[in-house]
Amino acid sequence: MERRFILLASLPLALCAVAAGSGACGNGNSGSPGGTTDASDANEEFIENTDVNVDVPPLPEASGYVCWIPNSGDKSQGLSDPVLLCTQDQVLGFILQYAYTKGTGVMSTWSSVPPNYPAGTTHDWRDDLGLAAAIGDFHCSASYYGSTVNIAKYDSTLVDLRTVLTNELPNATKSYDGALYYRMRSAGLAFTYVMDSTDAAALGAAADAWAANVVTSFTTMVTPPASGGTGGDGGAGEGGAGEAGASDGSAPPSPVALIGTPNGDGTVTYQPAQSIMAAAALLDMARVHANDPDAGAAVPTWVATATGTLSYLWNRARDPVTGLFYQTLVTSSDPGHDALAPGGMPTSDALLTDVQGAAILGLSRAMRALGASVIPDAGSMGPPAPYAAWANQMVGAMTGLGLFHAGTPNYPPPLCQGCAQGVEPPANPSGFLEGYVPSLNATMQNVPVAGNAWLLGGFAATTGIDATPVAGCKQDPNLNTVSCNFENAEIRAALDEYTQDPSSSTIPPAYSTLLTVVTDQNGDVIQQAYLPATSRDWGFAKNFSTTPGDAGLEPGATDYSTAANLAMIEALTELWVVRPNAPACAY
Repeated sequence: MERRFILLASLPLALCAVAAGSGACGNGNSGSPGGTTDASDANEEFIENTDVNVDVPPLPEASGYVCWIPNSGDKSQGLSDPVLLCTQDQVLGFILQYAYTKGTGVMSTWSSVPPNYPAGTTHDWRDDLGLAAAIGDFHCSASYYGSTVNIAKYDSTLVDLRTVLTNELPNATKSYDGALYYRMRSAGLAFTYVMDSTDAAALGAAADAWAANVVTSFTTMVTPPASGGTGGDGGAGEGGAGEAGASDGSAPPSPVALIGTPNGDGTVTYQPAQSIMAAAALLDMARVHANDPDAGAAVPTWVATATGTLSYLWNRARDPVTGLFYQTLVTSSDPGHDALAPGGMPTSDALLTDVQGAAILGLSRAMRALGASVIPDAGSMGPPAPYAAWANQMVGAMTGLGLFHAGTPNYPPPLCQGCAQGVEPPANPSGFLEGYVPSLNATMQNVPVAGNAWLLGGFAATTGIDATPVAGCKQDPNLNTVSCNFENAEIRAALDEYTQDPSSSTIPPAYSTLLTVVTDQNGDVIQQAYLPATSRDWGFAKNFSTTPGDAGLEPGATDYSTAANLAMIEALTELWVVRPNAPACAY
């Protein structure tokens, strides 16, 4: 039985309506899998206040809805649906239906409470840019799949977004976050797809202007302390070109460029995830403009700024024990790492999956900007760069800390019986927990959507570029080597709206994935899109606490998050880069 899909504008129901006919979300799916009773209990009060039945009539077959690439291989291995296209279609449609206001843009949240699902009151212009980029990402992927039903409807939103973004894009120069650059580039592609060359060119110019402003307004030459830095298994002295820190006991450290916010006292405040993505963006600028006759000194400046920043961060922005990046730091002469900026969540030393995931995606993009490719003969590099190895070390460190523990992970995977060499068994939905707090020796128990999606989008590429085993990962009998690669499959399963059984068209049971948290009073899943996070056992996200007992739900735990859903589309689109003969959908 093949999947069916619906027109969101005419039938604004939840994911269970998407599955395939009237029985897709029946009572057979209402029970929780083993170990998830806590999630069910935690959701009980919310469900009692959500006493609305959503009647789902049988769905007509809709031509043009395609969830698989035709004739592309074993569906259970993700070969036929590499980017979870129908999941993207679903969440994008609900964003536009409930969170988007013409002339204003997209709100940051909307309620998961039926029947009205009201939008929140907070608006972040970066989500408007991310939405334009997501529409372009979907257009490209859906065109390749041959799924044509919603392309024109989503593309039509660009007519309104064009005006909204024209007023908002000047805000980009107030930030050094490289994510803005990539979203401007992807949004430019979106307008190209609808033959709007004027706005596509404007977004390209805005991306170029952002990069120029990063060099002039957010780059500072800093001299690392002679003590250099540490950083878990990565250690100091692995920086490559523009390395930060002293290389031996006699040579003083050389100044390097650092992307961040300069302070009036000569120090620099920086967020490693944003600085890494900015460095990747500058390397991409060097790639794009390498042959421009009027580039002048810009290209070597971009490269030096990027490589210097990456090396400095690797040596000065990580926890000395785990090797993972802190949230925000201020340049200093402190031993081991720069001073931690106050105000981190929940503490300044917390090592968050959102930070690591964005950093890993940034390092992957840096490698691609330098010409590295997972696909044989698809690219060539100049001098070897360590960025893929760094990303892989981070995944190993997170795994070694026990953070890969959402739901019931099947990692390391068992030997796949009767399978060909290199073929993995079916994946259980899982993911990385929210983070680890060294000062409290405490693990944060929620499962963030964005951080896991970014990590998947980046690590799928970096582990293909450099498959060298790293500490923290475990022996994979199907690959006959130490590897964390199977974690990608389990994160992907947690993000999927459907079960892993390719013969099934039903969604997973309640409290078993990132998309099965919201249920009605009958226990049926009515979830439309992603919440910002879930609990470890796939319930609503809980407040962080180091004391026993129920700390209650996190603020906003029951609201859908626009940013989380856009992060999923952005990150899953990155998976095209590891597929041979794939469309160029990922900028």
